[in-house]
Amino acid sequence: MSDVHVMVLTLLHTTQINESHSEMLASSLKALTAEKETPTVELLEDFMTWLRPSGVSRSKWRLVLSLCPSCPSKVAVQASRPKDGASNGGESSSMSEITAVIPASKIMSHKSALRSALGKFLSTDAARSIDSRTALILHLVFETFLAGPSSEFAPYIQLLPRQLDTTLFWTDEELAALAGTRIAKFHEMDLADVKRLYTTVVKPLTQVEPHLFPPHVFTKRNVAWAWATVWARSVKLHLDTDKDGKNRGKEVAIVPLLDLISHNYTGQAYTTVVNGRVRIMSSVPTAAGDVLQKPAGMASNTDMLYRHNVVFVNHPSPRVTVDVELAESDPRFVERSVVLKNARFRAKDAIELDLQDEIHPDLIAFFRIAKLPSTLLTAYNDAPSVANSISFYDPLDAVTELRAHKAAAKLLAGLLARFPTTLADDEAMSDDDVAALSIRLRMARIVAMGEKRVLSHNLRMISDHIVELKAQVEAAKAAKAAKAAKDDL
Repeated sequence: MSDVHVMVLTLLHTTQINESHSEMLASSLKALTAEKETPTVELLEDFMTWLRPSGVSRSKWRLVLSLCPSCPSKVAVQASRPKDGASNGGESSSMSEITAVIPASKIMSHKSALRSALGKFLSTDAARSIDSRTALILHLVFETFLAGPSSEFAPYIQLLPRQLDTTLFWTDEELAALAGTRIAKFHEMDLADVKRLYTTVVKPLTQVEPHLFPPHVFTKRNVAWAWATVWARSVKLHLDTDKDGKNRGKEVAIVPLLDLISHNYTGQAYTTVVNGRVRIMSSVPTAAGDVLQKPAGMASNTDMLYRHNVVFVNHPSPRVTVDVELAESDPRFVERSVVLKNARFRAKDAIELDLQDEIHPDLIAFFRIAKLPSTLLTAYNDAPSVANSISFYDPLDAVTELRAHKAAAKLLAGLLARFPTTLADDEAMSDDDVAALSIRLRMARIVAMGEKRVLSHNLRMISDHIVELKAQVEAAKAAKAAKAAKDDL
């Protein structure tokens, strides 16, 4: 496809979509997103004028940016009518026509940092240990807070909200509402990463290169803002090729316009990279007026809040990731670790649970190995024929099954105990009480309830199976006792 088919970026004369229309366009799912600064029409016009590559005026189709208060990015990216304004009879366009090409010169990455004022330093041996993500963070701080209006990326940067709603910036009260969820763990890791970045990279740079990294610009707050912005908006793409034309490793990059496209579970937008330029395309035919959205894939509400600061009230497939771990205190830890590895597990692993009507096979398989009887463990490690005959996805003897299921139940019960409230407590809240919560607290409530619902569902299934297994074990004991009594006669 030639560049003349690139979609023109233009602005609707209607500067704001009304709430009901924007909800219809943005998602078939009801989404909640925290408040953000809404860009002005003038800022959108400046951005699109800057972004539009040469030659696109010959394009038949256009993309339209409109203010959308209910959209996570506060902007809706839509397909527009043909340039001549003629009706297309309701026909959808082909995939190749609904395409926007973002020039390489408009993409923020390590490569753009190298051509910036920081480039000379980033090319030195002293900067060799700075990875592409860190370089992008430094680049963003420099362009935003030092270069300002003179930055080549100014029309894009002026759209970026300075007050972020990512969980990194939530208050203690708001974070307390996420207690028990995986985000609470992620938050501690994020704080540690930002602190490490500032202490080991940024602060030393402000001391040895203060003309490039002035301390009053590269502050902890500005670095944290850039860290969170890169985390929320960046993607990993093959932006460069070697001399043989083969893709080099993926690079962390911010692609203007792509980051304004919201996520949805029916999203159709995807990207391809050609000669360093990023093409935004639709995987399905798209009619005029359709909102482009990126697919959320199988991401849970936990992941969506943590990464994109949005949750779905009626999530189509609630799920939660649980960490499983083989205790290092196990006297046969090394041998069990070998068995786990052969079964494609790690001693510390993660398993994603959902609301399916069957217990996740990976969860029970892991604990079958963790609770494997010593005699069978020895036979497994000593005799290849025994190892080849065992599938940990099939039931073992009733006693081992009972131990494995009890271990799984203990794990899930422990995870549920970490939440400050029960699922029943949450469901008992009145609509008025929920409505009185701040948007962040409502988002936290949805995430926590989703995790508790999945954990409770799986715990209930495992507990029901434990009852059956106990009956089997007791029946086996009774049969064994009866046989022994008969033999004594």
